[in-house]
Parts: sequence; structure tokens; C-alpha cells
Amino acid sequence: MAQRIVAFQKPPVQVPNSFVKILDGAISLRKPVAVGLGNHDGSGSSRSPADQESDTRHSFFTLTLEDVREALGSRISSPAKNKNETAQHNTAEASAATNLTNMFSSLEVEEPSEADQESPLQSVPRAETAKPQTRYQAETFDDPEEASIMLMCLVTYFADIRDFVAETRLGYKEGLLDLVSASLTTDTARELARGLEEAQQKLLAAHGGVQKLLHISFVGHCLEILPEIGGFTIAQLSLHAVLGT
Repeated sequence: MAQRIVAFQKPPVQVPNSFVKILDGAISLRKPVAVGLGNHDGSGSSRSPADQESDTRHSFFTLTLEDVREALGSRISSPAKNKNETAQHNTAEASAATNLTNMFSSLEVEEPSEADQESPLQSVPRAETAKPQTRYQAETFDDPEEASIMLMCLVTYFADIRDFVAETRLGYKEGLLDLVSASLTTDTARELARGLEEAQQKLLAAHGGVQKLLHISFVGHCLEILPEIGGFTIAQLSLHAVLGT
């Protein structure tokens, strides 16, 4: 779909900065996890086949987001493209700075003297066997609090995507975008939102699903604003009590 957007020339489609920001944010959020899953060889792992299949889908979706970002590179508006080009230019300058002239090129190699050749050779101590490098990974908490935090992140992303779709439709109504561009962009945004939700579906379902977690978050927010609402205080109404209702 991204390739079709790039190929459309009547008129050429310019990808808004807000969409590029959402796409880059999704990639930066998911790529470290995908890299960690790719480096895990699975030996001695207790992960179930369903978890491994979920890991594969997560890595595939991250690669798809990167392919979309790369395909839309020629249609990104000037501010986002200039930012990317500035980062590449800084990287090139840093690389050029490291390629300085070798300061040891002026040194000459001297032949060993007779005294050096007659002196007994000293045994060089053997280096110790390198110990395997320990790999540390962040612990993943499978609890209601983690699920609630993830749900709030998803709601924030969905709100940004909703605003972007609204701006796209407004641009179509005002004649700034044609029907094909608006339709493709809206469909891409919907697929992005669906993929973000599916990636966390297992965690959310394990704690009652989206509806129950939204209810818990809403009740907690109400208690924070009005502690005496309903005759209860925050101390009296624990998270376990809410989950048991």
C-alpha cells in the first residue's frame, strides 16, 4: 500500500509530519523488543509455542513498519525529511573525523640488534579463556498494573491516530487531498492501530480484557479526583477489590 502511495503521481502524495511521527514512535517502541526476541535462540526456554508464534508476529510487524517508513521516504514532507538528512549528515561527519591520517605512519621498523637476538626468549603468558558474556534482559511483569499501563499507552496512540485520520478527512473535504490519497492513508492508519492492539491482546485478555481494564482505570481516576466518591476512599478500595467485582 505504501508503494502505491509513492507511485501515485496525480498529484503526488505528501505524507504529513504527524503520520511520520506516529510511525517513527511505533518503530522505536517495538524495535528493541523485536531485536531482543530475535537474539533469543530459544534454547532451554520455557516459552510455549503460542508465545513463540506471538514473538514471530511481533518481529514481522516491526519489519513491516520499517518497510513502510522506507517506502514513504520520498513522500515525506520537508521538515521530517530535513531532520532525517541532518542526522545522516552528522553521522557522516563523525565517520570522517575518525578516518584521520594514521599518526604512526612516520615510524620506521628497526632490525633487532645482536644483543637482542642472543638474549633468551621469555615465555609470553597465555591469555585466560574468555568468559561467556552475560546477557541481561528487562523483566516483564504480567500483572494488572502492567496491563493498565500498556492500555493507557495504546489509548494515547489511538488518540493520535484518530486526530491524524480526522485531519486527513478534513483535507479531503477542503480539496487538499484526493479521494485515493485520503483512503489509502486512512486505511494505513487503521492497520497500524489494529497491529498495535493485537500485539498486546494476550496481556490485556489475561486481566479481564479492555473493557474491564478501562473500568478499573476510570474508577481509579475518579477516586483520585474525588476521594470520597461513593463513600469509599482510595485506601479502602484496593486494586484487588476492584478486580473481584
